[in-house]
Amino acid sequence: FLRKHYRGRHYDLYAAFLELTIRLMEPGARTSMICQQSFLTIQRYEQLRRELLERAKILTVVHLGPGAFASRA
Repeated sequence: FLRKHYRGRHYDLYAAFLELTIRLMEPGARTSMICQQSFLTIQRYEQLRRELLERAKILTVVHLGPGAFASRA
């Protein structure tokens, strides 16, 4: 399913979810995303980051750092 409907995002469900979020946005819409830190640095997300910058206006990026959310034991 991901290979067919989310070309270039089929490597993980997380990337497909971000793509779907962008697709569903209408002009002038706003969204919030909680993204894993690796989204900002890993090369395989580079094209997705570029498309996000081209298709959306980013107002704020907040880096919470480790320990912001409780982790599983």
